[in-house]
Amino acid sequence: MWAVVLRGKALRDLCVDDCEAYKDFLKAPDPRFVGERFPRHSPRWRPFALSSSSVAADGKASLSATLSPESQRYTVRVLRTAFAWWVDVRYLAGNPWKAVNDPVVIKRERAMKIEHALPADLWRKLRDALDARSTDEGEATAGAPWRMDTNPRRNGMQWRAVRAAILLMGDSGLRREEAASARREHLRPSSFGTPERPVWELTLVGKGQRERTVPVSAATLNALRAHWADRGQDFDGATEEDKQSGPLLSPVVIPWTDASRRRHRTGQNGERKLAKEAGYTADGLNRLISRMVTELVETMDDLSLDERVRLGQSNAHVFRHTFGTQSVADEVPVDVVQKVLGHASLQTTTLYVQAEKQRVVEKWLATIRASSRARLAHEKRTHSESPVVAHRVTHGRASRRCDTKKHADRESVACRGAAGHRTEIHGALAHLGRPHPHAEAGLSNTHLSSQYHAELVRLSTRLLEMGGLVEAQVARSIGLLKRRDPAILPALIEDEHRINAMEREIDEVLSNVIARRQPAARDLRLLMATSKCTANLERAADEARKIGKRAERLSDDPDARAIDLSEVLVAGELALDLLRRALDAFARMDTAAAAQVKVDDQAIDAQFRSFTTRMVPYMSAHPRAIGVALDYMFVAKAVERIGDHAKNIAEFVVYVVEGKDIRHAKKRAPA
Repeated sequence: MWAVVLRGKALRDLCVDDCEAYKDFLKAPDPRFVGERFPRHSPRWRPFALSSSSVAADGKASLSATLSPESQRYTVRVLRTAFAWWVDVRYLAGNPWKAVNDPVVIKRERAMKIEHALPADLWRKLRDALDARSTDEGEATAGAPWRMDTNPRRNGMQWRAVRAAILLMGDSGLRREEAASARREHLRPSSFGTPERPVWELTLVGKGQRERTVPVSAATLNALRAHWADRGQDFDGATEEDKQSGPLLSPVVIPWTDASRRRHRTGQNGERKLAKEAGYTADGLNRLISRMVTELVETMDDLSLDERVRLGQSNAHVFRHTFGTQSVADEVPVDVVQKVLGHASLQTTTLYVQAEKQRVVEKWLATIRASSRARLAHEKRTHSESPVVAHRVTHGRASRRCDTKKHADRESVACRGAAGHRTEIHGALAHLGRPHPHAEAGLSNTHLSSQYHAELVRLSTRLLEMGGLVEAQVARSIGLLKRRDPAILPALIEDEHRINAMEREIDEVLSNVIARRQPAARDLRLLMATSKCTANLERAADEARKIGKRAERLSDDPDARAIDLSEVLVAGELALDLLRRALDAFARMDTAAAAQVKVDDQAIDAQFRSFTTRMVPYMSAHPRAIGVALDYMFVAKAVERIGDHAKNIAEFVVYVVEGKDIRHAKKRAPA
C-alpha cells in the first residue's frame, strides 16, 4: 500500500533507497495511514492505530502514531524474509532489503516491577480475606448440575475461582499465561511425598517453550478442589478410569453474550455442555483477578492506607513476584527459586534478592527512626519534668562526650570479638599445609556477615583440596611414564572422577555466593579467579589422564622403549613443580612467586620444542615407530599444557591482588 500510494511503484520496482524511505515512514507514519481501531473489513480501518499516548491534553486524538523501535525492527526483518521468499519462487528478481540495515534499537535493561510484590503480612491478610469470602458465600457439591440462572451461589463460585488462581500464582510462581493453560492431567502426586505428607507437582510449558515442574501447596489443592466442585466435576476421581482432564481454572459464571456462549458451549437454559474444555484466557484471568481484588479491598477494614492502595493496584503478575520475594525472604536457595519461576538466567532471579535486601534495610531504617523519635520524646518529657534541669543543661556537653566515649569502647570490644572469630576460621585451614588466601593478602577481612566469610573460606578450601588432588594426578602420570607401571592407572582414573565432582561443587557454590552476596572489588576478583583456577585444575587433571593412558598403552611396546624421553621427563618434573608453586602462590597471594612461575614456564616450552625437533628426523629414520613417536609427542604436548595451566593460575594471583590482567602479556626471557 505504501509503495503504490506514496511511491507510485510496484514491489518489483523497489530499490534500496525506497526501503530506507520506508524505514523513515515507520518512524513517523503519514497521517492518512493512521486512525482509530476498526475491523479490517471497515472502510475506516487504517494500518496504524492510535495509542493512548497519541491523545492530546485537550482530550482530542492527534492523527499520528509511531511504532516502537522493536516493532520497526521486526517489520523490516519480516519484509526482508518475505522478499527473500518471493525471490526463491521467482516472483521477484532481487531483494533490495538485503542491503538495508535493521533500525537501531537501544537495549534497555529489562526491569521487572518486583517492587509491587506484596509484603508477607499483606499477603497473609489477602489469603485470609479470600478464604472468608469463599466460605461465606457457600460451596457447591461435586456432581451438582450447573445452571447460571438458578444457582444462588454464583458469587461464591467467582470468589473460589479467584482464590484458586491467586494461590496457584502466589504459591507456585506461575505466570498468568501458565495459570490459564495449566491442565488437570498434568497435576499429579510427586514421588518424593509420603502417604502422611503427600506432595503434588504441576508440569507446564512456560516462556520459550521450556517445560518445568513446580510444587503445588496444600492450600492451592484445597482451593482447586472447591473450584472443581463448583464446576460440577470431581477433582480427584474415584478410579483410574475416572481421572479428570481439562484446564485447572475455568469460568463458572458465564456472561449472557453470544461470544461467551459460543466460547463455553452453553445451551439455551445455561447448562454447560463442553465446559470442562473451556478455560480462561490469560487476559481474561487477569481482568477477573484485578476486578475481584479491587472489590475485596473495599471490604477489608484492617488495611492501612498504603496497603489499601498497594493491594488495589495488584494484577495477576503481582502474585508471581510475591512468590519470588517471599521465597528469598524464607532463605530458599536462589537456584531453586530460579527453577520454580522458570527464569532462563540466574541474574533475573537475583533481582528478588536485591528487593529483599532493600526491604530489610528500609524496615531497619524505619525501626531506627521510630526508636529515635520515641527516645527523643521520652527525653523531652523527662527533661521538662526533672527538678535538676539546670544541672543537666550545664553538664550536657560533658555527658554527651562521656556517652560517645562509652559507645566507642563498646564498638572496639565488638570489633575485637569479630576479629577473634575470623582468626578461628583461618585456623581451621591449618591442616591443608597452605594458608587461606584471605589470611595473608588481607582480602575482605571486614565482612559484616560471618556466614559470608565462611562461604569464601569454604570455596578457597575446596579449591586448594582440588589442587592437591591434581598435583597427585600429575605426579602419578609422570611416574607411570617413567617407570612404565600400568598398576598406577586405576587410581589415576578414580581420582579424575573426584576432581570433576569437586569442580561441579565449586561452581555451584560460586553461583550461589555471587547471586546472594553481590560481591565487589577484591571479593569479586577472588571469586572470578577461583572459577578460572578450578577450570584450569580440571583441565590439568585431564592432561594427566591422557599421559597416563598413553603411557600405559605403550608400556610393553618395544619401539616405545627405544625412544629417549629425557626432555619429556624433565618437562614433567618442571610442570609438577610449577603447579605446586602456583598453588602455593595462590594460597599466600604472593604476586612475586606468581610472576616467577610465569617466567619459569618458558623452560617447559623449551624442553617441548627440543623433543619435537628431535622426533622429526627420528620418525624419518624409523618408519615403523612413527605411531609410537606421535603418541609420545602428544604426551609431551600434554605436559606442556599442564605447565600452561599452572602459569594461568599464577596469573590470576596477580589479578586478585593488584587488579591487573596479565594474561597474554609478552613473555620476557629470564635474566
